Amino acid sequence: MSKGEVFIRAYDMANGRVILVLLRLSLPAMAGMIIFAFLNLIDAFYLARLGAKELAALVMAAPAKILINSLASATGAGLFSVLGKTLGGGDYPRANNIAWHGLILSLFYSAVILTPGYLCMEKILPLLGCDAETLILSKDYLHIIFPGSVFTFILIIFGNVLQSEGNTAFPSFLILAGTFLTVLFDPFLIFGYGRLPALGLKGAAWASVLSDVICAFILLAVVRKRETGIRWRLRDFNFKFPIMSSINKVAIPVLIMELSAVFVMAWFSRHLALFGYAAVAAYGLISRVISLSQVPAYGLTQGLMPLAAYAYGSGDTDRLKAAVVQSVILSLLLLSLSWLVLQIFPRQLFLLLSGDPVLTVTAETGLCLASLFIPLRGLAAVFFVVLQALGKGATAMGFALFREVILFIPLVYYLSSVAGINGIWLGIALTDLLFCGLISPYGAKAWYNMGKRDAVRWHSLIKGGYIWKRSAAWLKF
Repeated sequence: MSKGEVFIRAYDMANGRVILVLLRLSLPAMAGMIIFAFLNLIDAFYLARLGAKELAALVMAAPAKILINSLASATGAGLFSVLGKTLGGGDYPRANNIAWHGLILSLFYSAVILTPGYLCMEKILPLLGCDAETLILSKDYLHIIFPGSVFTFILIIFGNVLQSEGNTAFPSFLILAGTFLTVLFDPFLIFGYGRLPALGLKGAAWASVLSDVICAFILLAVVRKRETGIRWRLRDFNFKFPIMSSINKVAIPVLIMELSAVFVMAWFSRHLALFGYAAVAAYGLISRVISLSQVPAYGLTQGLMPLAAYAYGSGDTDRLKAAVVQSVILSLLLLSLSWLVLQIFPRQLFLLLSGDPVLTVTAETGLCLASLFIPLRGLAAVFFVVLQALGKGATAMGFALFREVILFIPLVYYLSSVAGINGIWLGIALTDLLFCGLISPYGAKAWYNMGKRDAVRWHSLIKGGYIWKRSAAWLKF
């Protein structure tokens, strides 16, 4: 066997070493996620320079902005599922028709939900915790974001169409390019330059919208010049209710989960606002720092998903278990390193981001408490990915809702009433701890069910070093 053949075999999905396959599949996603999170941190640096009040206004407007992405992402998920099956059958005229249905459906959802939101903004924002000062700032920000959301929908829907055709690189590149452009525009639009006036928080909104506009036009230009795949020909459009129904069958469960996350975020920002806008602003910084710290572990799960699904589909139980065990070990290692940095250097991190001493102290304490059990998030991430790989998407959604609604909200509410602002940070940490403890029995049952195809007699477990051999196989890096 030549060196080239040995190299290819080492990375092969079916026979290659599990750790090498995991790294090959996850490193590109990991790199992209790290760049994305790092750019978001730079964005937070500029916003923090505006002041705690402006940063708090942005955090309280975040649920409305995330709602826009949720609507487009849910429709895109349904479109992706239906298109993938149709393209697999080679029926391109029908695929063109489905693509048009997905675009129309996303625009319908945006009109139904976003229009009332835009018109009733002054009534909705106080429900998110805005006071008289932050209300004006949040409203000015969203008055720019909402109309510009049409370009967000274009990016997400057309990006999902490209992904359904197997082109995952270009949509991912556009996401990174959009974030890079936002960070590039931020200092000029927020603080002004030459004759360009300082727009403050409005400048941050314009930076976001302008980057979406540029990326949307690039995407449309690429789609228009293609000679293969979905062509977006209007003559292929023929409205059919069953197509809308098939897209909604996948989109609505995703939308419910996304909306529940928006609801939890809205409740959390309102509850956090009871402790002042410095607390809200501190959370805006804390969440971005934690997001960056857990990216390597979450990137690893992007490699676990296809490997676990492949191993399960082929009936290779040992390979599936090896992938899970090694992913758990690596995620624990990566997040433990992140935990050390967050616990040892919190002040240094926030001094880099904010010049406000009050905000820095609040964020420092909050980060130390909120990240107490952050290594356990790697276990939860692996758990969700394995459920999806085994075809238990509905179960994964149920556990996600349980974590956010049943655990997180009551914990934060109770602990904040007992320990004040520190209770909020402890509530975030204890949610991680309790969730991992509560899913352990289900995880053990799922682990047992993985091996039903290769069932062994009980007496075999204590003879001939069976357990040792199995464990050695799973841990063979």
